[in-house]
Amino acid sequence: MKKDSFQELDDLLVNKAFDELSSFEKEWVLEHLDANQYEKLRALVTASKQDQVLKTEPKTKDALMAQMKAKRKPAAAGIFSFQVPAYAASLVLALVVAVLLIFRPVKEVPVEKIVTVTSEPQIDTVFVNQIDTVYIDKRVEVPVYITKLVEPIKEEKEIQETLSNKSLADQEDIRSLLVQSK
Repeated sequence: MKKDSFQELDDLLVNKAFDELSSFEKEWVLEHLDANQYEKLRALVTASKQDQVLKTEPKTKDALMAQMKAKRKPAAAGIFSFQVPAYAASLVLALVVAVLLIFRPVKEVPVEKIVTVTSEPQIDTVFVNQIDTVYIDKRVEVPVYITKLVEPIKEEKEIQETLSNKSLADQEDIRSLLVQSK
């Protein structure tokens, strides 16, 4: 049966007895159950839908209560019943001892000392200079090699001769072409 089939069967069990079902509903129910099973299920469903308080025998109730009391532990026993690794307990103990040693009260012993006080106040001078900006002069020497070219290279002569015969716009185009080709 599908989930919807169970829901439909439950609705029929709650609302109608087998004799009250229509012919279509009877055919559908008989595919899954016979009439006797339907009536038993209907009695079970209607009994479970009613608000009934089931009463137990006093003997059964007393036996269950005795078992519950035997299992119940006192509240104080529950605090110390968990297990802790030994290293964790020793670490906590060391921490507590360290805290107690640090914060223990220190006994103050009064010491008598004679102090002489001069009647004249002593004045001391303090000079405060605030430096606003620091300038550092640093000279860097870089060697520069200057060479003098006695005569231009042949290629440069050819370029100058070619450019001298051209207009200014053509000269710029040729120079950009030469620069890009290098």
